[in-house]
This record gives sequence, structure tokens and C-alpha cells, in this order.
Amino acid sequence: VIYNNMLWPRCTPDDFYDEGLVLSLVYIMVIISLSVILGILSWRSIKNHREVRWILGIFALGIPVWVVSCIVATLGEYKMRDPAIAIGLLMNATIMFVLGPLRRVYLLNSFDTKLERESQVDDRSIRGSVYGRQYDNVGMLHDTNSVRGSMNAQEQMYYPERNLPY
Repeated sequence: VIYNNMLWPRCTPDDFYDEGLVLSLVYIMVIISLSVILGILSWRSIKNHREVRWILGIFALGIPVWVVSCIVATLGEYKMRDPAIAIGLLMNATIMFVLGPLRRVYLLNSFDTKLERESQVDDRSIRGSVYGRQYDNVGMLHDTNSVRGSMNAQEQMYYPERNLPY
């Protein structure tokens, strides 16, 4: 603000902007600290596919970004304060939104691979023929004495006298 031919960067008392900025950032620092402490305490937990470790890693990457943006905002030039906070928030959000779902995508992909392997084993095993191969009816469409025939196993168990094909 220009007043009496002088540039007054702030119309507030000395250090009030810095104190207000630091006080507004303390809440987020406390939440980050509690999350890191809880992540360290639950490091050995195997529940939820050890996702606690992944969250702790995300916070470990976000803490330096947060500290640097806070230092630049409080100790830097006046014109760099708001952009420093904005860039710090954007970088932290990018870290969390990109790395957060990455673990779930990996787990989903490995689960799909595991399911494919199990289905290949089931196709070659006896269990695959007992529990139903509905679409594998080549040569046995009207075979009434087989569990793999046109009647399903549950109907054969409840209605043994009905050995008629559909």
C-alpha cells in the first residue's frame, strides 16, 4: 500500500502476519505429527495389506515439502509468502493424491494376477469339474449321469428322480 509516498507492505502491526501464518500452520503440523507417531506405532500391523507403512512413507515425503514451504513463507520476502504456501500445499496434495492410490492399484493388479493363476489351476483340477463348468458342455449336453451334465449338482441332489435333460 502506498501512503505518503512510501511503500507500506503491510498495514498490520509488526510480525502479526508471521504469527498468524505460523499459528494457522501449527494445526496441520500437529495432525502430521500425530499421523507419523501413529504410523510408527502401528508399523508391525499386517492388517489392511500393510497400508500403514505406505501412509507413513507419504508423510515422510510430505514433511520436507511442508517444512521448506513454511520456512520460505515466514523468512522469505513479502511477495514470496503466499506463493510459497500455495506451492507447498499443491506439492503436498500432489504427493498424497498420486502416491495414495498407487499402493491400491498395485494390490489390485497383484490380486488379479493371483486370481488368474488360481483359475488356471482350477481349470485343470478335479475341483473345477465338480463345482461346475457351465459353459464346457461339449459332448455332454444330455449326459444325465454326470455332475457336469445339463442338470446342476444341486438339482441332482434334491431331485434324484429327475434325470431328464432340459
